Amino acid sequence: MRFASPSTINVSTLLVDLDGQPLPRVDGILDSLYTGKVFSIFDLNSAFHQIVCDEDTVPLTAFCTPTQLFEWLRMPQGANASPSWFVKVINRVVHGLERVLAYLDDVICFDEEPLGHVLNLIEFFKRLRQYNLKLSPGKARVGATHANFLGHTISPAGVSPDGVKVRALTHMPPPTNVKQLRSLLGGLRYYRKFLENLATKVRLLNSLLKQGVPFNRPLRLCSDACIDGFGASLEQEQLDGSVRPIVYISRATLPAERNWTVMDLEAGGIVWAIKRLHGCLWSTKFIIYSDHKALESIGKVGEHNARVQRWLEFLSNFTYTLKYRKGSANGNADFLSRLPLPAQDTDKTAPDCIDGVDQAGVFLIRACGRNYHSSSTPEGPGTVVGVDFFGPLPVTAKGNSYILLFTGRFRRRADMFAVTAAEFTARGTAHIFVTQYMTKWGCPSTLLSDNGLHFCSKLSMAIYEVMKIKKVTTSSYHPQTNGGTKRVNHTMAQMLAVVVNEQQNDWDIHLPHVEFAYNNSVTQSTGLAPNEFHIGRIPRLRPSVFDHPTVGGRQSLARDQLEHCNLAVDRQRRAYEVVREYNALKISRVERRNSSLLDVLLCWSREACPSKQAGASPESWRTLFASWG
Repeated sequence: MRFASPSTINVSTLLVDLDGQPLPRVDGILDSLYTGKVFSIFDLNSAFHQIVCDEDTVPLTAFCTPTQLFEWLRMPQGANASPSWFVKVINRVVHGLERVLAYLDDVICFDEEPLGHVLNLIEFFKRLRQYNLKLSPGKARVGATHANFLGHTISPAGVSPDGVKVRALTHMPPPTNVKQLRSLLGGLRYYRKFLENLATKVRLLNSLLKQGVPFNRPLRLCSDACIDGFGASLEQEQLDGSVRPIVYISRATLPAERNWTVMDLEAGGIVWAIKRLHGCLWSTKFIIYSDHKALESIGKVGEHNARVQRWLEFLSNFTYTLKYRKGSANGNADFLSRLPLPAQDTDKTAPDCIDGVDQAGVFLIRACGRNYHSSSTPEGPGTVVGVDFFGPLPVTAKGNSYILLFTGRFRRRADMFAVTAAEFTARGTAHIFVTQYMTKWGCPSTLLSDNGLHFCSKLSMAIYEVMKIKKVTTSSYHPQTNGGTKRVNHTMAQMLAVVVNEQQNDWDIHLPHVEFAYNNSVTQSTGLAPNEFHIGRIPRLRPSVFDHPTVGGRQSLARDQLEHCNLAVDRQRRAYEVVREYNALKISRVERRNSSLLDVLLCWSREACPSKQAGASPESWRTLFASWG
């Protein structure tokens, strides 16, 4: 803590030394260091307080506290004369030392070679002893090849901004008043020689420092709603009275929202807009404009349904004023929520043109659909594999909380591994892939996953490169690219939901059985189980479970093996034929679809808001497993 007196205290403001010296220029000091290769940094301990005040000036430094008066016996911080006097003293100390530079209490020694640097340090220490000045050992840095001095990093390569200071500037919160803005601009100007076109970029910020300029201008949220959608615009009034839009937002209403009353639609549109623009409207005053006059009294009188009461509770967290504005003056928001009719609807020649281009458009859409679904089919089992994590799940007795799932794109055979939180890393994922999956089924030719670090880390990419595995990632926020794995997640979740206990903490015990049951279940599309495609048979449980032919009575070992191999080959051939027929069926379906332009424009969305129990899985095991994936 530094104890200082304000510069306005009594007559201490008159302590201006006419023989004082000005502060040196920072850029001049930095330019003088260009020949340095070895640097030493020092800081004077309690710099000003090392200078004893003259007895005649001690009464002039008096200052008062709530209890009594005090006088400074050492040079105070805050007096006008203190900096110039200290500069005068430190200049006497370093006078004649060409390789020693000082800026107030910060001193740097530099030289081109270590021996000369040591001689300069010895001479500098003699001067300090002569003038009875002391250094701060904790801040000293001796014989370094680079050093931080006056907010800059000094090295033989040159001068650059201090990374710590730059990081502090970049992480400063946005200024909310003139004082904070001045602080930000001061830090930027200190490094202006490193910033291109700084004056141009901060011109608007400088204009806020003028006298009488309001630092904060109120925000205006214009909202409107209709049965088809919500629309809103965030605006700000300028100094010349004009209104400048900041952002426009809109969305279509959901089927349930189209059954709301007009007041609920208008109120719901406001709540939706505030949630979307939460970062701009939080902790600030703003005005809401709506063309529904009844909203002005929605929070004052009358009883409302539970939905509106929740909205009012949410709006109570904001500072706003709700004002009515005619629909004709609320054009921005009204346009977003209710688009006007196209001009061609009034054109009498438009129907004839539309009839003429209808069939060509359908043909073009069909061609696009065929090209869009031109992805290749995997060559065989284990060649293309999708991988994904499922969880987090309730922690089991063994500490497992995730499921690592490998799914073959050739008929979706799945391998499921229970994973602990410690293994839920890139290293743990790679270890399971190499030691448990690859040792069992070998290396896939292609591995498909999302962009998570578990699958795209440097360690994982090195393994893929060594094992000649082609790594493919899904598009961001588009899990449908790995839809086969997501679908297996869905099925696995449904199967586990049947067998887990009430606490849902024994799922890892049932996971191997669920994997076995899934891989040996006949799929409706092909009439075969995934294991029949992958290994050519269904593992035997007991004779009556699966109705498949087996090799007859005991014969010679060679004959048994031959018959078994022939049977496996026949089953594998049958499995490949089924796959080819199924793929041909899919291609024919693609060619038949998109028969009209309307089919292309239709889209659907689904939202699920599962309720969560305390300690239960976020995926809602019991009732909402079907929505996973």
